[in-house]
Amino acid sequence: MSQKKIEKEVGLETTFGTRVAYANGTLADNLSLQSFLFLGFTFYYTVIKLNILWYALAFIIYSIWDAIDDPLLGVLSDRTKTKWGRRKPWIYASTIPLCILMILIWTPPTGNDLLTFIYLTGILIVFDFIFTSYTVNFNGLWPEMFLTMEDRSSLGIWRNIFTVLGVGFAFLLPEIIIGDLVAAEPLDYVINGIVAAIIVGVTIAIMLKFGCFERKEFAKDVENAPGWKESYKITFKNKAFMIYCLIALAIFIVYGILPTVIPIYAD
Repeated sequence: MSQKKIEKEVGLETTFGTRVAYANGTLADNLSLQSFLFLGFTFYYTVIKLNILWYALAFIIYSIWDAIDDPLLGVLSDRTKTKWGRRKPWIYASTIPLCILMILIWTPPTGNDLLTFIYLTGILIVFDFIFTSYTVNFNGLWPEMFLTMEDRSSLGIWRNIFTVLGVGFAFLLPEIIIGDLVAAEPLDYVINGIVAAIIVGVTIAIMLKFGCFERKEFAKDVENAPGWKESYKITFKNKAFMIYCLIALAIFIVYGILPTVIPIYAD
């Protein structure tokens, strides 16, 4: 009996539809984050007229929080034990709040920089917590659902496709809905946020319905999941990973700064 046939019979191999449906969730991952990264600075600096120092401070606080909540939520996810699994409850719980926050991020109080700063900082912290709740668990399913090399290779291709689509939507929707990003009204950004949120909600729903399951054998991993401090120790002892992080940081700086300032210069 061939290896491929054995994998099918024991349930290791997934269907093509499952792989595509799961990869569909990558679109939501990218669209929800890139929408803000692409439009956030332009909106708050040129439309809301928030002082750039306040915006920078809010983003610094958000970045520090982002470094904390990622491993924290990873540990919480690994230690979650429910009859629905470890990852799926987090995804279900984060979907609607994520969509709502994609809209609320464009509705700050105006006329007072301090109030706008407080609102922006609070929204970013909550948004990142909810976004991370989704993306950590969504990505956590990848190695647990798709166990064969063929599945993972196929999935990687489809994830790349949906990544491009997600980033594409983040860049194209504002051009269609908002138009002139600098001269637009705040309501235009809200409408764009609503449309993007609907797309994100639909794609996550498709992923949950047709491309998401948890294998029972991984439920036992909760007993041996490392704690928060231990996770940090393991991470910082991994020299190869730390080198990768430095390279990834350099790439993120380039890809993070360019989308932020392009809308201003383009308009």
